[in-house]
Amino acid sequence: ASWTTAFKTIQDGLNAAGSGDTVEVAGGTYAESLTTVTAGVTVAGSTASGKNGPVRVLGPADSVVLTSAHQTVWRRLTFDGSQNAADRYVVRVTGGAPTFDQCVIGPGQRLVNIGTGGATFTRTTIQEARWAATGFSNIIYVNAGAAAPVTFDYCLFGDMQFGYINIATA
Repeated sequence: ASWTTAFKTIQDGLNAAGSGDTVEVAGGTYAESLTTVTAGVTVAGSTASGKNGPVRVLGPADSVVLTSAHQTVWRRLTFDGSQNAADRYVVRVTGGAPTFDQCVIGPGQRLVNIGTGGATFTRTTIQEARWAATGFSNIIYVNAGAAAPVTFDYCLFGDMQFGYINIATA
């Protein structure tokens, strides 16, 4: 309700939010792994004066930075998986068709895994796929199925050192 009573973590905000709510995130680095709880929630980097710096979610070692199983909107956040091992994705979509708007996904050894439900990426940068100990990695793995669209609209794929985009089903 106010910056003085704000939650200290993004996950605490997600846990408290109901459908239709917006979790506004002050600029800074948040060392946590996020999991969606409720459909219809928007998580956005703040545009309030003094709180509007870049928002970086730095996933802990060997964990997915974001697991989304609900229809959610993510706006103006960076999902950083630079501490991940080769078998972890930075963003993992397991359902709900989330939307990513003006986000950055990367760096990491595997960047995006899109499963059931699909996803939409608008003005999002997917960057810095890195060499894994096991060799090349899936930069983006799509296994959403024919009824689950995956859309990339005005996105940038940049600085891909190694890896490939793998469309299993679409």
